[in-house]
Amino acid sequence: MAYYTVVHKKDFQPEAATDAQAVRWFSLTNLPTLAFDHTEILEKAIELLNQYVFVISEGVTIIKSATC
Repeated sequence: MAYYTVVHKKDFQPEAATDAQAVRWFSLTNLPTLAFDHTEILEKAIELLNQYVFVISEGVTIIKSATC
């Protein structure tokens, strides 16, 4: 099971948990090698988000309500 959300990157500073040395934001077009099945999980999240997020123009994004 995985969860995702949409946030403004500038509003959040990721923090590494005890199982990681470091953590930071990455562009979806420039990801490092991901462990385990994390690539598959991320691809599914992107697929689902593409169903609900529409960029009208730079700075204008519409997010349709999604229920699971």
